[in-house]
Amino acid sequence: MSGKVILFGGFGGASNFFPDFLNDTWAYDPTANTWTLLHPAGSVPSARDLTAMVYDPPTAKMILFGGHSASGDLNDTWPMTQRPIPGPTSTLRHRAERPPRTCHGLRICAERRKVLLFDGTQGISPTEQVFDDTDEFYSVEDLWQYLTTHQSYPLAPPPCEGETVVLGGSSGEVIMFGGIGSDGTPFGDTWAYTP
Repeated sequence: MSGKVILFGGFGGASNFFPDFLNDTWAYDPTANTWTLLHPAGSVPSARDLTAMVYDPPTAKMILFGGHSASGDLNDTWPMTQRPIPGPTSTLRHRAERPPRTCHGLRICAERRKVLLFDGTQGISPTEQVFDDTDEFYSVEDLWQYLTTHQSYPLAPPPCEGETVVLGGSSGEVIMFGGIGSDGTPFGDTWAYTP
């Protein structure tokens, strides 16, 4: 959004023995090296951490999905669009049929005009569920779709959480590195996903 880095939410520690989840929105201007607190119009996502957010250039939207709140893991989707001063506006798009999750990867696939969602986790040990799925979000239609072409390990990454997901440059691939497996083992593998 306007050449800035957008930060939403997080965890500020604990106050009076209660978790202090945040739902503030900040913009960082790397040219001026300054932070500005934004005040989005409309509904605002609930306070959370361990969420993922990505910018979608074709629609000029920031897409936020999931995370963890004081009430548990979340599976809501929030497209945020830039508008004139005083700031952006956000609208809730529920995705109740997809499992809530945290520590997932979210990356834009501009060539296909979709946002890709990878893996993540739901719950805490010993009942934690670690995912190995891939979803697509059509940001124009505000619609999620599960990819039926999903492959299992060893043809695709094993279930993991906390992986790093980046674009692969001009190749159009999405590169995934590392993460933590369902048994707590850290991974050091690298995968390329071709949309």
